[in-house]
Amino acid sequence: MTFCAPSLGFQAATTRKVDLIIANAVSGLGATAQKICGDIRHLANWKEIEEPFEQNQIGSSAMAYKRNPMRSERVYSLARELMSKPANFANTLSDQWAERTLDDSAIRRMDIPDMFLLAEAILLGLDNITDGLVVYPKRIQSRVLEELPFMITESIIMKLVASGASRQEAHEEIRVLSHQAGAVVKNEGMPNDLVSRIKSNEFFKPVWGELDNMLNPRLYTGRSVDIVEKYCGVGGPVELKLAPYIKYITETSTAELSV
Repeated sequence: MTFCAPSLGFQAATTRKVDLIIANAVSGLGATAQKICGDIRHLANWKEIEEPFEQNQIGSSAMAYKRNPMRSERVYSLARELMSKPANFANTLSDQWAERTLDDSAIRRMDIPDMFLLAEAILLGLDNITDGLVVYPKRIQSRVLEELPFMITESIIMKLVASGASRQEAHEEIRVLSHQAGAVVKNEGMPNDLVSRIKSNEFFKPVWGELDNMLNPRLYTGRSVDIVEKYCGVGGPVELKLAPYIKYITETSTAELSV
């Protein structure tokens, strides 16, 4: 290493701290990938999105109807292994002793190539998943509407208080009705009837005329649409970050995986 150092721009062999810094950065990719694929797996369980699924692909050998997110499961598993790498480099760095022993050799020979091979496999997996990801807007809408009556309760309390009601009393009234409606959904498998309960309770009469307008999902998404457009839209930070690599993104084919 000392012999090669000048040609690499170094005056001497690098400290093992460099290995740790690089491992931490690459490990961050693993954490991000696991977060993405974890969300995909949860949303797939709710049937809101699905991975690409080949025409003759088998999702489960026992349950033919299943469409398991096997690509995300694969990336998730690889990411877990990648995230474990920094610990080895930290232990190597901290245990080098004053004389700088050679006990770092074996772990570096194994983990440096392994780390980058894992990163490559993860990126290939993400490329394949995101290229063919399927979204089901109607299913998403259905699940939003299931929870929407609960989501409007804060607005109801605020409007009741504005009309002169006690906040504590308003909170208690809506709490009782919400739990009753929740019990119907969970114990009886029936639709959420919270709005009907509110409309039949005289305490909530001041907001009866506004309930239908409150049941607009867009009132409860905050700035999420604006934020996505700002960062991911034309001229946003994401586009600027990708600009140096746009040729590779647009001209290369999507990674193929065997599932």
